[in-house]
Amino acid sequence: MVAPILLVEDDEDTLAALCHLLEGEGYTVITAGDAEGALKQLEQGLRPSVVLVDLHLPRASGWDVMKHLDEEAHLRDVPTILISGMPKDNVKVLADAVFRKPVDYGNLLATVRQLANQPAGGE
Repeated sequence: MVAPILLVEDDEDTLAALCHLLEGEGYTVITAGDAEGALKQLEQGLRPSVVLVDLHLPRASGWDVMKHLDEEAHLRDVPTILISGMPKDNVKVLADAVFRKPVDYGNLLATVRQLANQPAGGE
């Protein structure tokens, strides 16, 4: 069984569309409308199969979520997909994938399938 996907997105329309897409494929999706909500869930023990995170969020940013994942040894191998309105060339990170808004849902879903089903540690 695949662990839930953590979706961190503040735009309600994008959040709803991504939830519908992922849940329609049988994934369990846990959402957070901002980085603080995502961090709280991670600190309470959530270990998602994949994290989809928008970079531009209210208060704390998607970078803060990425930093937390990298700093916690038990979360370091969780695949991450960044969603950004910025051009890809301007996003220099160690994420597994980067999608520019508006998101190509077909490519995003294919990437989620690949990352969510890989064994822990990428083995």
